[in-house]
Amino acid sequence: MKGDKMFDPTVFDNLKVVAEGAVYDLDLQGVILITNRCDQVDLAKLSRYFALTFRMADQGIESVHGELRLKAEIADLASEILETQADETMYGCTVEVVFFTSIHHPEDDCPFIQQNLLELWGNRPIITQKLSYFYCR
Repeated sequence: MKGDKMFDPTVFDNLKVVAEGAVYDLDLQGVILITNRCDQVDLAKLSRYFALTFRMADQGIESVHGELRLKAEIADLASEILETQADETMYGCTVEVVFFTSIHHPEDDCPFIQQNLLELWGNRPIITQKLSYFYCR
């Protein structure tokens, strides 16, 4: 039909397919165990969110677990679909890798974690640590 336009998958869609495949391959190989999956479209904000939560397969449920997150806001999706950005490097989404663990001595544990992450990934990603706790009386 004349005038019909088919849209290509967005950066978010492409990264989601590749990341999901890679993580599920590790799950099928028995390296990790996927413990949760979230795939949301927010129609009020016109945004997308995808997350896979996992842990090492040979560790218990209280062990360190990680989460791979992809987020795309309306500005990301609109500029890509409508091709409004002059610079194509502005198209995209946010990728986060988050780890959850228990610590007992923040003064020692946090610098140790920071050093290990820097050795693993160098200075490429921004690495932050957020501490939270349950208050018990």
